[in-house]
Amino acid sequence: MKQEDIDRMNTFFETVGYDVEPADHMTDPDAAADPDDEEQTRRYAGVAYFEPEGRVLLCRRRPDAIASPGVWAFPGGAIEADETAEEAAVREMREETKRDITDLEQIHAEQQPGGVHFTTFAVHGEKFAPKLCAEHTAFIWADPDDLPEDTHPGVTVALAQKD
Repeated sequence: MKQEDIDRMNTFFETVGYDVEPADHMTDPDAAADPDDEEQTRRYAGVAYFEPEGRVLLCRRRPDAIASPGVWAFPGGAIEADETAEEAAVREMREETKRDITDLEQIHAEQQPGGVHFTTFAVHGEKFAPKLCAEHTAFIWADPDDLPEDTHPGVTVALAQKD
């Protein structure tokens, strides 16, 4: 792993609010968390929902959120022990926007340093006005090539993989 990748991941961890001391896998390019160790891995799933004109739904996290305060992000969250990543994405979309989704296409999955595994799914559907849960304060339909400055870095990485 290159130092620039380690730096990018450390920035990601700071952005999502992990309060952890850097471990070897975050500072040593030759070390990594064991992706097969379920106790080390925190699993998450998100949804890149595209409306017919190609814009993607982003939700603004609350400014007092523990993870990723105030940033624009995909609807998504933790995968529960009895769920697949796809099931979690469907559940999180429903919880955070009150929108039921089908026909998910996995566009990105990444095992990140620090034991975080994030899977992103794309969904194409009609534009709608989300009924946001308390985790979010606003939503926008953003052009994937012109994202807001305070967009979560994981959004940018996942959208780059979609093409």
